[in-house]
Amino acid sequence: MENLDEKNEVISGGDSANDDKTIGILSYIGLLWIVAYVLYGKKKSDYNVFHLRQGLGLFIVSIAIYIISSLPMIWRFSWILYFAWVAFAIMGIINAANGEKKELPFIGKFISDNLKSFK
Repeated sequence: MENLDEKNEVISGGDSANDDKTIGILSYIGLLWIVAYVLYGKKKSDYNVFHLRQGLGLFIVSIAIYIISSLPMIWRFSWILYFAWVAFAIMGIINAANGEKKELPFIGKFISDNLKSFK
């Protein structure tokens, strides 16, 4: 596989690539983000940092959705927010499983810009 462009990189290789993909996938699964972060401590790479940032941002969004859904009159429509969150998580998992570094739609750029200090 080859690099597609600067934002959509593809990784390839043996066990190292599988480790990276595992960390990338775990980054998008709620509290398993913590497991991915612990694994990342042993295997630091730009690919892992990218998916950990996106996953952390998505986790923060899920907390915000939880808080918003507790407000009166908004909770009735909160299922739309939860559906969007699940869709973004699935997109992130698919990108990580394919070895790609693609930002999540709508929120990915915001996450990347605001979590730059996370390394």
